[in-house]
Amino acid sequence: MRIGLDIDGTITRAPEFFAFLSKVFMDAGHHVAVVTHRMDRKLTEEELAEYGVQFHELILPENFDHEIAEWKIEAFEKIKPDIVFEDMVDVVNGLPNSVVSFVPLSHKLGQLEYK
Repeated sequence: MRIGLDIDGTITRAPEFFAFLSKVFMDAGHHVAVVTHRMDRKLTEEELAEYGVQFHELILPENFDHEIAEWKIEAFEKIKPDIVFEDMVDVVNGLPNSVVSFVPLSHKLGQLEYK
């Protein structure tokens, strides 16, 4: 399988979980790609290492003259994921129906809400 992970709002919500999950996927021979709309590759790699998140590839934009959701949809489509973990609902809605997507939700006092 091919797994796509977002950082901000996804991995950052539960870094220990995604460290565990990425290790399990990689140990099982699956391809893990991190897709993020950040500018600094070195700092991003350092942060992922601190979290313990493992991956095969890290995808960042080459320039920033685009709409974030559209860029992320295209970036995810290039890796042809089977599963995506992403907090932007617009991104998830733009992925093919064959992609299984997980969107982290916030819950307060028994109510779930998209952030």
